[in-house]
Amino acid sequence: MKKLILFLLVFVLIFPCGTHAQIGEKIIDSELALVSPGMVVDWRFEGKVLLDGFYKGVLEPDGTTAGHVWAGQGCVNDYCFSEEGGSPDPIIQGSSLRCQMRFFVPSDFSGEDPVSAKLRIVDPSGQDFGSGILYMMLVKPVKAYFVAGEKPVLVREIEMDGCTPGKTISEKTMTAKTAPTIVSGNMMIPFRLLGEIIDAEVGWNNSIGEASYVMGPKKVLLKKGIDKARLVYPNLEKTLAMSAAPVNIKGNIMVPLRFVSTALGGSVEWDQFTNTAIVTFPGCSS
Repeated sequence: MKKLILFLLVFVLIFPCGTHAQIGEKIIDSELALVSPGMVVDWRFEGKVLLDGFYKGVLEPDGTTAGHVWAGQGCVNDYCFSEEGGSPDPIIQGSSLRCQMRFFVPSDFSGEDPVSAKLRIVDPSGQDFGSGILYMMLVKPVKAYFVAGEKPVLVREIEMDGCTPGKTISEKTMTAKTAPTIVSGNMMIPFRLLGEIIDAEVGWNNSIGEASYVMGPKKVLLKKGIDKARLVYPNLEKTLAMSAAPVNIKGNIMVPLRFVSTALGGSVEWDQFTNTAIVTFPGCSS
């Protein structure tokens, strides 16, 4: 299986937007981006920590071998670079870092294993401030249609033109054990169904009432009756609030479709005229 070298490495710095628990080395944040060949991933991040002085970033590849050419650009406070650098102007005391990453996925990218890039931040004294890690994983593009009150779910395998869904390659219908249901404005679906659609590893811990999804290095954990989800990476764990907690409906654990879809790397559209949620993987985020 081919691996790749990050030729023009991506700048990645992901700052906290939820509650984080650091494990081992000082990781500021981690994320998994699901991608397809030719896609452009564009992320913007803003740090919550107030800083002062000159900060720079050092890009570190994951040791993969030749095979593809990746191009990326990172920016810190509007100063952009492809390998390492920082703004020629110090961060004004009491301000925070503003970060952007644009990543160009090669059109011939293939392989099942995720790849990664680390951005190590160096503070004004030359000490490590912390690192951000981005994992990138290829997925088969799909579009799924969840209709409120209807058990059949149409799933289409599609072509992707960058971030734009293209023509349908094939389609099939899957049947939900419990029909998607609107609860307090949130569409809830059986937790296993979405995992089956995108080939995520799905689990259920009955002793603690916890559902789990695993996509490459990322694990999403949701507990019945709790409106917060845990996102677990190899060196980081964080907690994010959900608009609805998982519930038991007719003997099936139902989870909020929008939250789980976006947490796993998809995007969601809502058709109010047909009460249909349209989920696309991979989703384009910024």
